[in-house]
This record gives sequence, structure tokens and C-alpha cells, in this order.
Amino acid sequence: MLQSRHPGPHVVRPPVAPDGSEPGEPGRERLIRRVRAEYAEMPGLQLTTAQAARLLGLSQADCVTLLSDLVAEGFLLHTRGRYLRRDVA
Repeated sequence: MLQSRHPGPHVVRPPVAPDGSEPGEPGRERLIRRVRAEYAEMPGLQLTTAQAARLLGLSQADCVTLLSDLVAEGFLLHTRGRYLRRDVA
């Protein structure tokens, strides 16, 4: 009789989304991760509210709320109508 090298049930992990988030992760946290990833990939990125809203697929009001939270956390800086990373400003 052949025996399995890996006894026990086969465990399948749910796939990870392209933005690195886990399925079921709250939408706001997923968006925060995405914004951080965009700014990490392009450190000199400077976006207006309208540009960020288009990039993220959000209304301008929701985008302002999200970006304002990142400003309050100290990740972004809002100056001259643009959002940019505080550590490269």
C-alpha cells in the first residue's frame, strides 16, 4: 500500500489579491495599502484630489477623507493642492 508523504487534509490558502491584500480585508484598509504601494513605487508622485480619485476609483469626497487620514498619520503631505509623501517632500 502506498502512503502519502504529506498525511492529513490538504490545506488551500485563499488567493492574495494583486494589491497584496487578503480576501475579505475591509475596503478602507485595502485602499490604504494601495495608496501606500502607489507612493512607494513612485516616491516623487504628486497627485491632486481629482487625479487620486480617478486612480483609486473613488468619489472626490471619499478620496479626500482617505488622503486626509494619511496626512494625519504623517505618511502624506498636502501642499499646493497636491498630495505627496512626507518623507520625500
